[in-house]
Parts: sequence; C-alpha cells; structure tokens
Amino acid sequence: MTLDTANIIQLLFVFQTAFFGVLAMPRARLRAFALLLFAFALHMALNLLAETGNLGAFPNITSAFGFAYGPLVYLYVRDITHETPLLGRRDLVHGIPFLAAMPFSPSNLLFDVLGFTSIAAYFYATYRYIRAYHRSVSENQANERQARLDWLAQGFIALIIVGLYDAGRIFMGYVFAAANSDIFYIITLMGAFMVMNWLILQSFRYHLMFDGLRTSEFLAVPPAKETAPLSAEEVKEAEAALRLLETSKLYLTPQLRLEQFSDASGIEPRRLSSLIRGHTGERFPQIVSRLRVAHAQKLIEEAAPEKCNFLRIAYDAGFNSKSAFNLAFKQVSGITPTEYRVRQREE
Repeated sequence: MTLDTANIIQLLFVFQTAFFGVLAMPRARLRAFALLLFAFALHMALNLLAETGNLGAFPNITSAFGFAYGPLVYLYVRDITHETPLLGRRDLVHGIPFLAAMPFSPSNLLFDVLGFTSIAAYFYATYRYIRAYHRSVSENQANERQARLDWLAQGFIALIIVGLYDAGRIFMGYVFAAANSDIFYIITLMGAFMVMNWLILQSFRYHLMFDGLRTSEFLAVPPAKETAPLSAEEVKEAEAALRLLETSKLYLTPQLRLEQFSDASGIEPRRLSSLIRGHTGERFPQIVSRLRVAHAQKLIEEAAPEKCNFLRIAYDAGFNSKSAFNLAFKQVSGITPTEYRVRQREE
C-alpha cells in the first residue's frame, strides 16, 4: 500500500512539473525554472520506472540528479531577478558534473556525499546571491517590497529542510535498514511536493508582478561601509537632485528606478545613491515612498467624503497595487489610509 502511495505521488509529480515546465519555457526569465521542473519530472519518472521494474535497458541514473538540482536552483534565482535573463551556452558548464555522474549511478555512499556536497555549495552561492540582490533592490527600486524575494527565501529554507531530511534518510539507510522504509521516502516526496507547488505559484506571480533588475543596477550597489560626511558642494548637489525629484513629481512614476532618476539629474547612479544617503540618511526607495505617501495624503484630503477610492489614489500616487500602498502608508505615517481618512473627517 505504501509503495502504491509513493508511485501515485511520483506520477502526479511527473505530470505536474512537466506541465508547468512547458508553461514556463516560453518566458525568458523562467526558462531556468522550466529546466528545473523538467529535471524534477525526469527524475520522478525514472524513479517510478526503476521501482516498478520497467526501466528495461535504460540505465538507472536517478542518483545523478543530485548534481543537477544545485546548479538549476542557482540559475533559476539568477535569471528570475534579471530584467534580461543571463542563461546561455556558457552555463552548460554547470551541467558537466551531472553528465559525469551518470555512468556511476546507482548511488553509493561516496557518490551520495559528493552529490549533497554539490547541492550545499550551490545553495550557499544562491544564498549569497539573494543577499546581493536584496541590497541592489534596496538601492534601486522604489517599489522595494514588491521586488523582494521573501517568498523565495521561504521556499529556499523549505528546500534546505527537505534536502537535509532526505540526506539524513539516505545516509541512515546505510546503517539502519529501517530507514529505507517507504514511509520515510513518502515524507520526502510530500515535502518536495509542497515546496515545488509553492515555488511554481510564486514564480509565475512574481514574473508578472516585477520586471527584474538590470545588470547595471546590480553594479550600482555602494560598498557596505561608513560614508564620509558630504562636502558643502556635495550637499548642494544632493539638495538639487532631491528638489528635482519632488518638483518634477518623478516619484509618481510607477516602477521608478534609480537609473531613471540618475538620467533626469545627470548624476551617475552610484554617486547619486551615495549623495542621497549621505545627505538624508535615507535610501532612494525610502524617499520615494515618503513622497508618494505625502501625495496620497493630499489626495485623500481633497477627495469628497463619499468618493474616496483608495485603489485609484494608490495608482495616482505611483504605487502598483493597493497592498503595496497600504504597507508603505502604514510604514510612513504609522496608520492605515482608512484611519487617516477617518481622522481627516473628524477634524
């Protein structure tokens, strides 16, 4: 019965991940994710064939996939965060360990150690990449909360937990035969099933919600060190740039980037970011958010008592969604737009 349950879960995995892989493939920023889904579908299909004795003359290469998941997760995260995906022929080098591992399947202890070491190394590289991406977003994106990868960080942690559990299950199987019980394998499958569904849902949603950073914006992140006090000339330069941002109402531009502000002010992005932080102590997204909320407050005050459309006000103030508007409004003013409206009517 437990074997049948594992087979059903694997069969469901095969069709589900293959289906969403086909949907993801035409989207450039999701192409690496599609490859990850296809790899997972192939892995589950081969597992199913091996367990039911239907592999025939085809070699059992299932354990070699331990060398594929790490690179594919890294490439997936890298490409979904870029406006112009970077996936190309040079990335084929990441597939060499997987190809080299195929002749040595099925697994043994040394093989499994090397496979999990590969996954751990790539996961660490992915973790560092996400941190660098978050720093880039905090300097370049006015809609910072919308561009963040908090959902991916959560999925990433869940993947690590599932991976650690599966590693423990496999290595314990070399010592205790009971660890090879199907029930423990089913737990791995169910954990992977939930994580993959979460990543599929959020990846497609994120792809539509945020266009990704430009390569130049990754380079525009200032070093994490104490900035020197601005000179009198730099203070004037910073004040002029901020005055331009406010008077031109550039902050009302949806999906405003530091690069756009840089083009308008004539100051190189990295220098502009440094001037803003040195003069105000705030980052570019924080200033934009504050100006947008101030603009929204004026719109709320001017709205007729019975015609205060918060969604329309959110869009008019430069926000891309009502949820982003509500979050920024609460962070800046300490109250929600509705509470602000009530207070205005009481005065």
